[in-house]
Amino acid sequence: GSTTICTGSSVTLAATGGSTYSWNTGGITAAIPVSTAGTYVVTATNSCGSDTASQTIFVTLLPAVTLNNTGTTNLCSGDSLILWATGTGSYLWSTGSTNDSIIVTTGGSYSVTASNSCGSSNSSTTINSVSPPSTSIAASGSSTICAGDSISLTASGGISYSWNTGATTASISASAAGTYIVTATNSCG
Repeated sequence: GSTTICTGSSVTLAATGGSTYSWNTGGITAAIPVSTAGTYVVTATNSCGSDTASQTIFVTLLPAVTLNNTGTTNLCSGDSLILWATGTGSYLWSTGSTNDSIIVTTGGSYSVTASNSCGSSNSSTTINSVSPPSTSIAASGSSTICAGDSISLTASGGISYSWNTGATTASISASAAGTYIVTATNSCG
């Protein structure tokens, strides 16, 4: 068979010309099965002496692929993200590209398949479309309060918050008249 085999396969090496045989693997039969890469040497001996022959076997690994990104699976509106494949074999992306990398401008599921003569494997990831925060403030009651009373103001729409009072929580207690402003932030702004 072929001297290049796939991982998990084997090929038989058969020696001829002698009455006894000695392989560098320890085998003493005329034929041995081989499943790992390397150079195999056999010494054939008869009543007149011995001769040595060698054969190198190559093993092709099953393709392995890893899908990589720039460290985030969140894609802000108007931005782009590079996805790239590492591993062995030739690549085919779910987008139809056969390059080792693609540029993503929309959220969704992306996958890449690596193939070689021994088979194929794939890897996938989901990219989330993220918009800048749209924040709002909800009051726990009327925005008109009596002296000495307070009202709870709760912001929403972001991951972190910064109030003009210096508070950094989503909710604050307001006991003084005035305008309360909150800035909500997420990974996109």
